[in-house]
Amino acid sequence: MGANKRPENINITPGSPGLIVPSWLRPLTILRVSSWILCSSGVIWQIVSVSKIYFEYTTRVDINITVPSRLSMPAISVCLHILYDKKVLSKFYSPPESIPSSLASIPFHILYQLPTSKVKINCTVPNNTYELPKLDPEKGFECENYSPVLVTIHFTEGINLRKCFTYFFRNATTEPFVVHYANAKDFFTVDLISDQNNSVSIFVHNPIEVLLVSDADTFTFHTNSTAALVLSSSKLITKLLPPPYRTGCETYDNELYGRTGCIFKCLKDNARERCGVWPASVPADTWGNFYFISPDGQCDYGREKKDECAQKDICPNQCLNLWYTTTLVSVQKQTDLSNLTRIVVRRPSEVEFTYIYVPKMDKIEYFCFVASCFGIWLGISFIDFLEYIIMLLKGKLDPPKPQIKVLTPTYIYFLRDRPNSLRSIMSIM
Repeated sequence: MGANKRPENINITPGSPGLIVPSWLRPLTILRVSSWILCSSGVIWQIVSVSKIYFEYTTRVDINITVPSRLSMPAISVCLHILYDKKVLSKFYSPPESIPSSLASIPFHILYQLPTSKVKINCTVPNNTYELPKLDPEKGFECENYSPVLVTIHFTEGINLRKCFTYFFRNATTEPFVVHYANAKDFFTVDLISDQNNSVSIFVHNPIEVLLVSDADTFTFHTNSTAALVLSSSKLITKLLPPPYRTGCETYDNELYGRTGCIFKCLKDNARERCGVWPASVPADTWGNFYFISPDGQCDYGREKKDECAQKDICPNQCLNLWYTTTLVSVQKQTDLSNLTRIVVRRPSEVEFTYIYVPKMDKIEYFCFVASCFGIWLGISFIDFLEYIIMLLKGKLDPPKPQIKVLTPTYIYFLRDRPNSLRSIMSIM
C-alpha cells in the first residue's frame, strides 16, 4: 500500500534538487536552436543567391580561336543597272502611252525581262576545287554548275534599279559549300567582259541571305577604269542560346534568308497593308506583280520602317550567325584598252573567331551549388539522404515493435492530476 500511496504536500522550490526545467530552456537546447536558425538562414540565403543567377538565364561568351582546315564558301552578288527599253515594255503595255515613265512603277516580272548593262559575267572556281559537288559532272568549273544563280531586283538611291546575280546561294536549311583550306588560294574568280564603260556593284556575303546593295559591303566601280580587284573574305561565327536565356534566339530553318528574311517579311507586310507596294529596302523577287512606287506616284514605302521590323520582339536574333567581312586587298587600274575586269576573292589566311554563348550557370553547376549549401550549413550529404531513405523503407517493410513504457516516480507524480491516466497505468502494473 505504501508504494501506491499518492504523494502529498510536495513543495519544489527553485534551486532544489527536484526542480524540473523544461527542455527548451536548457542552455544546450538554446544553443542548438540558435545554430539551427543560423544554418537554416544561411542555406536559404545561399540557395536564393545561386537561384537568382541561374533563373535569370544570363549567359557568358566563350571565344574559340582556330585556324580552320575547312572553309565555308561565301556567296557573291554582281549587280548591273536595268535599262529602260520601250521596245520591250511595249510588249506588256498597250497602248504604248500607258508605259510608266519610271522603272520603279513597273511590276517585277516585267523588269526581269528588261536588259541590263552590257556586261558578260563569267564566274569560275579554281580547277583543283574537286570537293564541291557539281550539278552536271560533265561541265566545267563555272559557278552556276554548283548552285543555281539567284536573280533579285534592288532599289538603289536616285530611283535606280539594279538586277543582281547571286552565285553560291544556299537555303537556310542547307549547309554552305565547304572547301579545304590548302587546296587553292582563291574562293572564286569573276571575269566581267564589257565593250563600253559600265558601272558594276559587287559584294561578298553570307550564302543564306541576300542583302540590299546599299546595306552590304559593296564595291562599285567602272569597267573602263578598273582592270582587277582583289578581295579577301573573313568570317565571324556567333552561336546564341534559345529561350529562356536572354539571347532568346530562333533557328529560322523555314525562313528564306534567315532572320534577314523575317525582317523582309515584316517590311513587305507593312508595305502591302499601307498601299500595296514593295518596300524599297527589300530585294524583290523576279516573278512578283508588285512595284516599288505605285503607277500614280502617290504611294511608296521607303526605308524608314526597317528599324521597327528589326526589333527583337518581332524578329529575334538568329541562333547561328555567319558574319562575312570583305576587305579590299588591291586595285589595278586599266592601262590598256582591254575590256576585261577580273575580280578575285581570296580565301582567308588568318584565324577564325567563334563566339559561343553558354549559360552563365549550367544545370549541373546549379545542382552542385545547391547540394554544397546543405553540406556547408547543415552537414547533410548524399549519404545522409540515402541512409534516411533506407531507414524509411526499412520502417515500412519491418513489422512495428511493441513499445515498453518505463514509469518513474517523477512521471507518476505529474500524472497525479489525471486520475484516469494514473488508474490505467496502475491497472497495467
